[in-house]
Amino acid sequence: MSSDILIPKSTAHQTLTCIEALIEFYRRQTPAPAARTIGDLIEFRDVMSQSVRASRDRTTRVAAVTLVRIADRLTASAQAEVGPDEMQAALWRMAGRLDRWVTEATPAPAPARAAAKK
Repeated sequence: MSSDILIPKSTAHQTLTCIEALIEFYRRQTPAPAARTIGDLIEFRDVMSQSVRASRDRTTRVAAVTLVRIADRLTASAQAEVGPDEMQAALWRMAGRLDRWVTEATPAPAPARAAAKK
């Protein structure tokens, strides 16, 4: 799953908006233990921003593993009921959208060959 996935730049920008909102929320609301979470979010923001800047068309290329990690973080934050209801809804939507891009880009497993035949 280390391959890159092309996603629309609009999805990348919406993802960046969610990440920025989480960074700001954690900086304002949470004491020092959130430092690792904030660090992860900043890393995601930097990777996504670089990908958007590097693209010259309407899509951007992001590693599948990065999209999965971002979707997992957005889902975990939504499950933890971070922020107001509107923010939680946006987190759920973006996590679902990223999961769909990963699922659609991941090839189905190859069918079993002769081992299945007796």
